[in-house]
Amino acid sequence: MELARQHGDTLAHEVDRVLAASMTPINGPIRAVFKLTRLRLAPRTRQDFEAELHSPVRAQARRAALMLQSLDAGKRIDAIDYPVQAVRFGHSLTVIALGGEVTVDYALRIKGEYPREPIITAGYANDVMCYIPSARVLREGGYEPVESMIYYGQAGPFGGDVEDRIFAMIRRALKGVGR
Repeated sequence: MELARQHGDTLAHEVDRVLAASMTPINGPIRAVFKLTRLRLAPRTRQDFEAELHSPVRAQARRAALMLQSLDAGKRIDAIDYPVQAVRFGHSLTVIALGGEVTVDYALRIKGEYPREPIITAGYANDVMCYIPSARVLREGGYEPVESMIYYGQAGPFGGDVEDRIFAMIRRALKGVGR
């Protein structure tokens, strides 16, 4: 309870600070672009999933069964469709809406590539298919980019070009809203 009160107080103070500051009006016209790109997953074989069926981790065995069912049904398990949306409010603000549980690296890179543009990056937008690592996080490995894919029911970690593919689509979406 003490931590809940502390964090609640911190949030309340920040809200008060923002409300007391001068605000920038947001105006139109409003333009929006929605794009899908395909993100490749690292190659996995039928034999990989057959071996996983015997995993002591029930979620991993369940994922393996799901992947084998998908393969038997002729479905692709080597890529996912990934949504990228840009919504531009005149010249006041642009919102970049990214699907999935994206790492903060995407927001930091967007700010770095568009330093004079008022941009907000939002994750969990339009779909939540899994954790979306940056190239850095993917190289580091660990739970989020690798093991969490089991619990999301995805075949495996992303291919090394995940960040490049997403940024190519971000640039196209921004161009589409008149950046």
